[in-house]
Amino acid sequence: MRRWLVLLSGLLVVNISLAQDVRNAVVQIFNQGHDVNFQYPWQNGDMVSGSGTGVIIAGNRILTNAHVVDNSLLLQVRKVGSDKKFTAEVAFMSDERDLALVTVKDPEFFRGTEVMSLGALPLLGDEVTTYGFPVGGTQLAITRGVVSRIDYDVYAHSGYPNLICQVDAAINPGASGGPAIVNGHLAGLNFQGLPSAKAANVGYIIPPPVIESFLKDIADGKVDGVPEIAVVTQSTENPQLRQRYALAEQDGGVLITSLSGLEKEKGLFKEGDVVVSIDGQSIGNDSTVRFATADRIDMNILIARRQLGESLPISVIREGKKVDINYPLTYSLKDARILLGHQSNFVPDYEVIGGLVIVEVNQDMMRGWKYIPPAVDIQRFEYRKTGAAVEDRLLMVINILPDEMNIGYEYLQFSIIDKVNNISVSNLQQLREQIKKIDSEYLALGFAPHNPQVLFSRKVLAERTPIITERYKVKPSEKSPPALSAEIPSAAATTQ
Repeated sequence: MRRWLVLLSGLLVVNISLAQDVRNAVVQIFNQGHDVNFQYPWQNGDMVSGSGTGVIIAGNRILTNAHVVDNSLLLQVRKVGSDKKFTAEVAFMSDERDLALVTVKDPEFFRGTEVMSLGALPLLGDEVTTYGFPVGGTQLAITRGVVSRIDYDVYAHSGYPNLICQVDAAINPGASGGPAIVNGHLAGLNFQGLPSAKAANVGYIIPPPVIESFLKDIADGKVDGVPEIAVVTQSTENPQLRQRYALAEQDGGVLITSLSGLEKEKGLFKEGDVVVSIDGQSIGNDSTVRFATADRIDMNILIARRQLGESLPISVIREGKKVDINYPLTYSLKDARILLGHQSNFVPDYEVIGGLVIVEVNQDMMRGWKYIPPAVDIQRFEYRKTGAAVEDRLLMVINILPDEMNIGYEYLQFSIIDKVNNISVSNLQQLREQIKKIDSEYLALGFAPHNPQVLFSRKVLAERTPIITERYKVKPSEKSPPALSAEIPSAAATTQ
């Protein structure tokens, strides 16, 4: 019994020593920021305050989560054991990876601190220790667990997928951005939990490969993002499907069923191509590749781990023959989607027409919705239909300001606009261009998918718009076209 106590005591001393070193690299982050007001986008959102955690890495830089420093107006940091807060600022932020680098100008802050070095991707079963300042207290909290899963899944902050590590150490709000330590090295950052599994302490950390990708991305002084290949694929597990596309028994691969506008412009893939390898790794017929865990993981990890501007070797089987493609990665996840994921410090663009508040839909708007309209739900993960400079977006009436000119239109809140005077539009720029061209007595807005119409008389618009603007303190968007005059060109008036 005495021998067992001595061994445990010795182990405890080592852990305390290690914990002390890590404590000197951990910082608490205080963020005062603001929300975005999508219902009344000309107004500032509510002021919000929150806190999180960060870890000091080489170069007097603090690594943390993007959501910890999101929409910041005033950022402060303090060291463990210190009562002094130092002003800080965000140097780089990657919303797609939920990572950010924070800097502190005053060199005094870094005196007596330690630097954590980035370790390798942890292995399943590795013991992990997490550090942070979670809710429920004011002091640094330490939890322990093991790495229970490595997967490719959605990051809650951005809505985009990437590599994650699941751990059974408790990770609660406030601990985000804190270091997860394996064998004395930084094995990731705490960043999200699984609310439905709190009792089981299911938490997630951003692993080293994603952090390395972020640091490599910002080496040139800007954030490019995570590359994407915007094609829609399906598995080739069905024997008849495999026979149709001339796949040998040993071949895996995924079938390309449709191309985005970005890919149609490139002209490198064709519908009906079967992607059999990416970056030298064979693709399984279930859309997975072998991974470091000895299990399989989503094939998109092979794209996410690369950088924009790089080229990626891809092999396809096209009409029974193998074709090798040196694929240039030229656009990111956010560039490829119709509905944008989260963007920090986002300032919504908008247009107000006769009391109808019109915006371009994004994922942030949808977060608080209990009901997602079918027209939006269909589009939420769709790729762009065109590769043109003007991007495909989804125009929505997010709010209808009560006024007599809107009587009978109230039911169109959250509806999708797709036409102005029978001309198709898919973004605010196109909507504004069509408004400028109107030379008839009425402005007509068409809605998808069943084409109900909203008609505004130019005369009534000219009379009521100043009243609505004053009543609701509407600040016209800087990009808004000149107000429609009540005067109708004589030629147009004759044709009515």
